[in-house]
Amino acid sequence: MITHTHIFYTDRLNGWCEQHRDDEGNQVGGAFYHYRKADAIKSAKGMDAAIHVFGKNGLIQRII
Repeated sequence: MITHTHIFYTDRLNGWCEQHRDDEGNQVGGAFYHYRKADAIKSAKGMDAAIHVFGKNGLIQRII
């Protein structure tokens, strides 16, 4: 069961990753890649789970 989603930057080729996780922190399903961070957040909002957004520096910016 998906309890939260991580949005983080990977590299210039892949852009931003949307990764769904369970309550133990394990990945659920495959990851999705988006060119823009806003697109990754918009896609993750459809999952009805908390969204943890990380910056390019790897630090958490906000929780939606």
